[in-house]
Amino acid sequence: MGLRHRDPAACFLRLKMRTAGQRLGTLHRRFLLIASKSASF
Repeated sequence: MGLRHRDPAACFLRLKMRTAGQRLGTLHRRFLLIASKSASF
């Protein structure tokens, strides 16, 4: 039952990776938006 919350470091790393992934996703979306705008003409 306490197997999931056994390692707080792994939980913190997972949270950090998730937030980093979200930030990377927004950056990627913005880059695609700029690329599509510059390639439209």
